[in-house]
Amino acid sequence: MRVTRSKIRWVLSGLGHGLASPRRLKPHLEKIYGEVAYEKSRIPVRDLRQIIGDKAPPIRLENFLPENKNISVEEMVNICLLVAHFQPKAILELGTFNGNSTLQMAANAPADTVIHTADLPDSTSSRLHLSGEKPRRFIGTPYEPRIRQIHDDTLSMDFGVFCAAGKPDFVFIDAGHSYECVKNDTEKTFPILAPGAVVLWHDYAYNCAGVYNYLNELALTRKLFQLAGTSIVFHQAE
Repeated sequence: MRVTRSKIRWVLSGLGHGLASPRRLKPHLEKIYGEVAYEKSRIPVRDLRQIIGDKAPPIRLENFLPENKNISVEEMVNICLLVAHFQPKAILELGTFNGNSTLQMAANAPADTVIHTADLPDSTSSRLHLSGEKPRRFIGTPYEPRIRQIHDDTLSMDFGVFCAAGKPDFVFIDAGHSYECVKNDTEKTFPILAPGAVVLWHDYAYNCAGVYNYLNELALTRKLFQLAGTSIVFHQAE
């Protein structure tokens, strides 16, 4: 964090308020840590316009009611705009959760696009959705027939299964957030990509150390950009 007089005043003022009201101390310390972490980032920030141009394609949000642990509205809009712009034929999503992002990508992709989405068979969200207590968002929609749900552990599975409809040309990685998981999912994804494929990672943030540290390392060998105003990192294969 670049030290200036105004920055010092901000830090001291926040600490003073935090000591007077302890509940305000943690958020202030997190902001300080966050600024330090982002200044060490190796990934430049890029506005979405620099990728898709000044004229945004039309997009739609289907049954979009965010739940806890869903990505933000702004991030979902960014992803939908990228899908609508690149018009992928084979989408791969790692980390289904409640199927909200799966549904939104399907709604903005061409009508013949096939989506593979993977989730752990024994995760809390999978148990809920498999039991029928809370169906994934895409169940019962017109998009369901072209969505292939796979329950497996990406750490041990063969990613060749994701190529049944052709090599993925759009990938959204939002599964395990440990360094080991993100590294595994990324390194298994690159060999199966179609030429020019887009890869997105979610949760590039100082409070997701596994994602943050791995992507900073990856930035030494791959051209990565963080989408402005989001925790999404963008890469386009050659």
